[in-house]
Parts: sequence; structure tokens; C-alpha cells
Amino acid sequence: MATAGKSARNPRPAGEPVLLTSRDNRWLKEFRVALRGGLPTESGFVGVEGVRLVEEALRSGCRIHAVLFSESGERHHERLSSFIDRPEMAFPVLRTTDRLFEGLADTEHPQGVAALVHPRETSFDDFVRAPDSACAPLLVVLAGVQDPGNVGTILRTAAAFGATGAVTVASGISGTANPFSPKALRASAGAALHLPILAGMSLSILFAQLKVAGVRTLASSVHEPRNGEQPLLAPWESRLVPARGPPRRKRRRRASRRSRAQRRRAHSHSHGQRRRIVECCRRGRGRFL
Repeated sequence: MATAGKSARNPRPAGEPVLLTSRDNRWLKEFRVALRGGLPTESGFVGVEGVRLVEEALRSGCRIHAVLFSESGERHHERLSSFIDRPEMAFPVLRTTDRLFEGLADTEHPQGVAALVHPRETSFDDFVRAPDSACAPLLVVLAGVQDPGNVGTILRTAAAFGATGAVTVASGISGTANPFSPKALRASAGAALHLPILAGMSLSILFAQLKVAGVRTLASSVHEPRNGEQPLLAPWESRLVPARGPPRRKRRRRASRRSRAQRRRAHSHSHGQRRRIVECCRRGRGRFL
């Protein structure tokens, strides 16, 4: 038992992050699962790595479990100090060696800073309700997009165009990549932490709920409509859900066999549609991604 008046063993200056030196440490195990394993922790936290992503996570308002610096990553502490040094930020700031950080990082050349963050939670009712900053909800559905890099890119583009939410669903036997995996988060540049996202819904249930809520759905396609097929874009509505899915293998083979002139015409056709959409946006008829 410690006696009164004796100082604690190995005292640590106030405000200095804890140094973790064992790879079996509980915190390092959680970071390893979330970053290198690409899975959420038992508490539902996902890993973000890199100073830019950690900064976006701190800005997003999502719950932060911990922030981890490596010895060389301490150089980024000043950039993040306005967030992590606030008294109301009740999460631990940890330090570890460069060798241990490289063992848990998902990138080839880690920047030495990572965080465990809990993605924002949302319900379907909140999902289809227009926020104060928008006149109508603009939702994006990702159906069967298996590449996490494509998932992150679509989410980043959706956020840039003012989308109010996104849904990931399976298309047939093809599932959609986890939008909170390390690769998808990097591709989204942190947008996945700012957008309300419903992940893993059933496509049929989602469309049924959207129909009940009065939300019109539109689907994009990688090929021009043939005779008798529906046009790529339905009549403009005030509440829209563009659905984006992956091209099928047959479509890819057909596209590869097209001549260069046919590809130019297809590109010109799509470009003309995009111009009409942008023109509708400028006239105040709605927004579309």
C-alpha cells in the first residue's frame, strides 16, 4: 500500500499522452481491428487514419473513442490541437512507437495519427425528412457497388452536390462495400462521416418505404436506352433518389466492342443530359446528383 507523502512511480506530466509500448495493449488491439482488419470494434467504432481524415472526424461531430499518435506523428498534434485539447473533449489521446503504429496501420506509408470514431446514427424517418439547409431531401442509393473506392468516391461526390443522405443496399447477389471501411473512408475524404448513411438495407424494403414516403426514385444506367426501354431520366420531381449500381459484365463486354464513334455519341448523349440537369438546378426546379 502506498504511504502518504510518497510520489507515484514513474510520474507522467499533466497533459502528456499515454505511451503504449506493448502490441497486446487493449487500445492497440482495437485500432488494429478497425484499421488493418477493416472491421468495427465491439462498441461499433471504426478506424480513420491520416491527419486529414482524423481532422474530418473531429469536425463531423461524431463520437470519438480515442486518438492515437505515433512518435513521428506528434508533428501533427499542433494542427489538431484546437479539437483534441478542448476540456469538453472527453476521449484519451494516446501515443505509441512508430514500429507498433506501422503494424496496425492500413496504409503503406502511415502519417502517424489515427482515431476511433462512431459513425452518426440515423433512422429512416430522419433520413427522408428534409433538413433545414435544403428544400427537399436528396438521397443517393448505392446498389451492389462492391469496390470500396467507388463507394467512397460516390459519397464524396454526393456530399459535394448537397445530398442529404445515402443508402447502401445489395443488388441481387452483389452486396455493397462497407462505406466505413478504411479504403472507403479515404476515398470519401471523410464525407461518409458527415452524411447520414443507412447501410445494409434490403433493396425491396427500401423502395417500398420510399414509395410510402412519397419519394420518387430514378436510376442511372451505363448504356443508352434501346427501343421500348424507359428513358434514363423520369420527369422531374421535387423529391428524388438517384440509384447508382455497378455495370454488369455483359454491359462491359458490349461497351468494349463499341467503335470509337459510338462511344463519342454515347458520351455526348450523357453529357447533354448532365447539362439539362444542371440547367434545371439553376432554374430552381430541384437538385440531382
